Amino acid sequence: MIGQKFNKYFTDLIYLMRKMNITPIDLAYVRYQHPDLDLATEFLEDFGFTVAARSNRRVYYRGESALPYIYVVEKGEVAQFIGFGLEVMNLGRLEEITRQDDELEIYNLDGPGGGSAVTLKDPNDFRIDLVCGVEHRDEMEDILLPLPINSYGNKQRLNQPQFIAKQPAKVIRLGHIAIDVLDFNQSYKWYTNLLGMLTSDRVYYGHPTYPVAAFLRCNRGKNYVDHHTIVIAQGSEAKVHHVGCEVRDFDSLQMGHQWLKNKQYEHVWGVGRHRLGSQIFDYWRDPFGSLIEHFSDGDVFNDESPEAVHPGNTNILFQWGGPVPQTFLG
Repeated sequence: MIGQKFNKYFTDLIYLMRKMNITPIDLAYVRYQHPDLDLATEFLEDFGFTVAARSNRRVYYRGESALPYIYVVEKGEVAQFIGFGLEVMNLGRLEEITRQDDELEIYNLDGPGGGSAVTLKDPNDFRIDLVCGVEHRDEMEDILLPLPINSYGNKQRLNQPQFIAKQPAKVIRLGHIAIDVLDFNQSYKWYTNLLGMLTSDRVYYGHPTYPVAAFLRCNRGKNYVDHHTIVIAQGSEAKVHHVGCEVRDFDSLQMGHQWLKNKQYEHVWGVGRHRLGSQIFDYWRDPFGSLIEHFSDGDVFNDESPEAVHPGNTNILFQWGGPVPQTFLG
């Protein structure tokens, strides 16, 4: 696989993926393993997910978007991160990859909505599924539009009181995943050259020639995408840092905060606003130690937005809502 034979396949796959334009268009799902599926489900429902399908060994959770699932938990002896899926355009491009490498194969996804995938391993041995053909849900709940806000000079809500239901902050979609990597430069080349991700922000330590983190977005040309879909940061070990889940708006995020606080889950950081990406954020830890985020009001860029470079310090992590706790930094 790619992670085990990185040097052998890297150049050929870069050429192939650029030629075929096999670049991710969004984050499809994340996969975790937990020893207690009931406990995992209790937390994830309180966090705002909905169970889409369940067996004795696996639970699929969806948000309010059309995707049939975006979070998967498998039964296992220990809690651990398994990997994540990235949506690509079509099956033909996956077929071309497998024709160039007999160690890769297309297989059918086993979750709701079907679909096909090819699994790669990045330089840190993270499992990366390139996914296409997943059938979207026919019957969606109403899209959670932001509440109308009466700001100075722009009164949108007329003769209508504001009411916010006391409930979990419903997750709409996955926005991003952040991972710690063993060798930043190698991982950066893999995600930008091999998968064609664009750099929104790069962070350095001491001098710009020593980058230690990057916020990467999907390349969809003139179409606008999230400021970052994948964040990579130099770490002492390869691990997932957190997963970001988009909710409707600030009010929904705050109501979700109160819901989780009343349930006595472990709060890590927030509510605040990031500097890179601009999201309003709120971080929690699930019963198995994984960090997960509610966010709203994030930046969107297209391919015309240039890369920005920043010195590494905690000030770049937030505009308000600090200080940054050590439990977030790890």
